[in-house]
Amino acid sequence: MEPWENYFAPTEPYTKIDVGVTSTITLANSSDLAAYLPPEYIGTDISDAIVFNVNVTDNTPDNSTDDAYSDITIKVGELDIETCKVFKTGIGFLPEVDDVTTRPTVSGEPAFSRDLVNKTVTVRLYVGDPLLGVIPPAAKAIFDTGKGTYPSIMGTHKGEIKPSCNITVSKLYTYPCAGTGGHSESIKLYENGELIANGTWEGYTGDWHNITLHNVTGAPYVRLLKGHKYNYTIVTGSYPQIIHRKEFNATGGEITCTEFFDANGRVYYGWIPAIRLE
Repeated sequence: MEPWENYFAPTEPYTKIDVGVTSTITLANSSDLAAYLPPEYIGTDISDAIVFNVNVTDNTPDNSTDDAYSDITIKVGELDIETCKVFKTGIGFLPEVDDVTTRPTVSGEPAFSRDLVNKTVTVRLYVGDPLLGVIPPAAKAIFDTGKGTYPSIMGTHKGEIKPSCNITVSKLYTYPCAGTGGHSESIKLYENGELIANGTWEGYTGDWHNITLHNVTGAPYVRLLKGHKYNYTIVTGSYPQIIHRKEFNATGGEITCTEFFDANGRVYYGWIPAIRLE
């Protein structure tokens, strides 16, 4: 077992010799790992990932009973060690041993364990040439305007959303004015004039501030892509908080107001509902 410092060699690879096994370890870039991650990580910031090229060579290939492996201990530093993951190309996310205080068991399969005290991850690797990465937890992308203000009234909002990152949306939250039951009655999302998702309020029961969205196939989510433009129609009830702007830079993108018809039939062109899509 060797400390992290022995592996950090920007210009020279590090060679680690175990009984019957030689491992050559080279520091790589987080961008090298990005192409291998599953689709749900597209657009996720993994710039803090710790990534290695690791070549584990069996020095006794004629020994059929030899389970050639090497344990690589990586100091993960400021990563959230309790929720970070280990990814190996060709395998995917590695399983974690049940008891995180022990080393990975010898099973012929890659695995990893954590040391929460010393903030290290130990990965058991077998013969091959993997690109290996310890990555921080994938922060869920959201679209959030934040809070709005009075004046407020129920009505129908129409406008456009342009995400700045890929977002998988399962629910709409509406910020209510203090002391009111402000909420959204319904939402419809369109792309290029085609309905792609909708959701309907279920009344003042349970988690009544939220509406579940379903895509056109009925699945309880919709995928919004970075840079694409989506038109929304949101019908509100009671007194939702309002952003009194025609355009607004939200967390996760931009939102604009095309028009807002209030419950009295008046039309406005700078009333954006205070919402969060997540």
